[in-house]
Amino acid sequence: MTNDDYQVGGALPLEATNYVVRAADQELYQGLRGMRFCYVLNSRQMGKSSLLVRTMKRLQDQGFACVEMEMRDICSYQINQEEFYGTMVSHLVSGFELNIDEGEWWYRYEYLSPFDRFSKFVDEEVLGRVAGKIVVFIDEIDSILNLAFKDDLFGFIRACYNKRATQPKYQRLTFALLGVATPSDLIADNQRTPFNIDSLAIELQGFTWEEAKPLVGGLQGKVRYPDAVLQAILNWTGGQPFLTQKLCRLVCQAVGGEGEQMVPYTPHPTPHTLPTGFVDQVVRSHILDNWLSQDNPEHLRTIRDRVLSGYLDNQPLLMLYHRILKRKKVPADENYLQQQLQLSGLVVKRGGQLQVANRIYASVFDRHWVNQQLQPIPSPSPSLPRWRVIAATVGVTVLVMGMRSLGVWQSWEFQTFDWFGRSRQSEEPDQRLLLVQITRQDIANLGNEYPLHDRTMRQLLQALDQYQPQLIGLDIYRDRPEGKGQAELIEYLKTRDRVIPICTHPNQNDPEGISPPPEIPDKRLGFSDVITDSDSIVRRHLLAMNPPQPSNCSAYYAFSSQIALRYLQNQGFSVDFSTAKQWQIGGIRFNILNSHPGFYTTSQVKSHQIMLNYRRTEEIAPTVTLTQVLNHQVNPALIQNKIILIGVTDPSVKDYFKTPDNQEIRGLHLHAHKISQLISAVTDKRPLLQFPPWWIESLWIGTWALSAGLINWRISSLIYRGIASGIILISIGGVSFIIFITLHIYLPLTPSIFAHLITNLCTVKHQTHKHQLNPNPNR
Repeated sequence: MTNDDYQVGGALPLEATNYVVRAADQELYQGLRGMRFCYVLNSRQMGKSSLLVRTMKRLQDQGFACVEMEMRDICSYQINQEEFYGTMVSHLVSGFELNIDEGEWWYRYEYLSPFDRFSKFVDEEVLGRVAGKIVVFIDEIDSILNLAFKDDLFGFIRACYNKRATQPKYQRLTFALLGVATPSDLIADNQRTPFNIDSLAIELQGFTWEEAKPLVGGLQGKVRYPDAVLQAILNWTGGQPFLTQKLCRLVCQAVGGEGEQMVPYTPHPTPHTLPTGFVDQVVRSHILDNWLSQDNPEHLRTIRDRVLSGYLDNQPLLMLYHRILKRKKVPADENYLQQQLQLSGLVVKRGGQLQVANRIYASVFDRHWVNQQLQPIPSPSPSLPRWRVIAATVGVTVLVMGMRSLGVWQSWEFQTFDWFGRSRQSEEPDQRLLLVQITRQDIANLGNEYPLHDRTMRQLLQALDQYQPQLIGLDIYRDRPEGKGQAELIEYLKTRDRVIPICTHPNQNDPEGISPPPEIPDKRLGFSDVITDSDSIVRRHLLAMNPPQPSNCSAYYAFSSQIALRYLQNQGFSVDFSTAKQWQIGGIRFNILNSHPGFYTTSQVKSHQIMLNYRRTEEIAPTVTLTQVLNHQVNPALIQNKIILIGVTDPSVKDYFKTPDNQEIRGLHLHAHKISQLISAVTDKRPLLQFPPWWIESLWIGTWALSAGLINWRISSLIYRGIASGIILISIGGVSFIIFITLHIYLPLTPSIFAHLITNLCTVKHQTHKHQLNPNPNR
């Protein structure tokens, strides 16, 4: 072993002779070998990556299938769930060398959320194709702390553990998490955290003398007392892996030439000729003196930046560290502040006491350094610096957009969207539709026959069919026989291509869904599922979705989509579904919500959805009753070449839906609104309600945030500031309303108002603040 074998930073290669085996090596190996969930959470440069590499190799030698996923490589500032879980799947495919086209597999299940696809891949492909025991190492786990969906990943890990009780294949799968974090940092929901299951915490301590003995080999031939020199090195580093390797290398380099004895034997040694004195010289000249310029690779600056991450927030952290310096030791009670200080690496817990990790840290970050950070700085000038305006604008915009992506402003935006919609002009009924209502009086005329018998239903369809309608939408379930005549009804439906029945996918009320009439092909079916928002109002139009499994309903298109698409194709309009995020019918593009979710969260806009643009009319279409049709009392012109919708409007049948107009309408009328929206958009160029792309929304919100900063920057009078802000707030509402009415684009109103108000508070606070912690003067 030579001084070149001392590696400073990064994971040690497997063939490295200077790897130091610690108690954590055996603990992690035995824990994973026993298929326990393990985690190693510690400060940076403590050897976690090297531990991972060695443990993985030991497990692979024992026949385990292992894969490493480094979150720092996967995560980026704006990564979304699709990209995150897609990359995870790609890592699993390459790590386990699976013969799978991950791209084709991923998009085959695009009807599922990215998280559900990832779970499905692990369940079916990883556990199905990889034999033996499986260990997934997730390194740099702290890189996902800023992801809005981080809790889902840890919930998945917990779910894998829980499935062991019912699915034996999950007993072959375990995880190891490594990174700079505390368990409480990783997940907020205690019910979903993987740390309240049978998990094993691995404590990664500094090198002890016995553990560090392999490092002596690199000192032999360089110094006369290699054991004593190594002991002197450990006295300075406290066994910290990075510093120990670095100081060993520095000592070897300081020797001068190969074989030269810098610590020679002498009968009358002086302090400078003893190993301790020599190591002290190396430490002072190569580490402590001008430490900022000599901190390469970066280590001490990493610790400094972790402690000083935010001038105001770090004061309690610095005060705690100051107390430890003064008292030498402080009882460890594992509160959050102590945990954060330990994660910096500056202090460690030994024997239930917190103390500075080593002499090098205590010398660099001494009491004088702490006092410099805690002293007040001069008050800023009365004028607000422009950089603070820009910083506040950017910070508030990111904050507000992040909160919007989580649905924080959703209830307010619902109310604004509804009010804007109610303010539009009235429209005429859609004459292309005819609604056939089955009323309470119709049921009484049939001798209280409800549900309608199959024979009556066939008579109704025949009475309509003779006048050659374009399509007949049957918004009445026929999943089982009703009265007499089922065989005749089924035979009739099989031979009438223009009749579109309904079915329903599984839901809370019907776990298996509701079946369509027997023997009806999928191309003539439409599902009647409706999406409601948290306030039970229907604002979205579900166009299509892949049927969940198992399901009695196999329809891909919604009842409204099936009818509208067939009608438009009959009229000669082309239909193109080139991407999952856009439909094009004729010359009109329908942007699916999953690409522009607006005030919805990404988890709310699965499948194919658009905003529902209700027709502003008291009656959506002409209406007749069942009795009028059966008695031939309907003008044939109302039926010929029209879309006929049949449904029940008897009040005793609970089929009501709330609209943004604060009204309740029947399911029959809701389907009519949806069909009318699609047809009118293509044939009449009736506008669609849309959200702009996220970058336009960000620019819009950022503009109003900037306006608050500019007001505080340019206006000194508090009264005039208030007047200016009032004008801005009125302008936000007015401009948003005008754009919605004219362009039918909804721009975020509530988030913009809050962005303006928050930036106003932030810039005022910065301008009048008198004291703050001083950043490191050595920066």
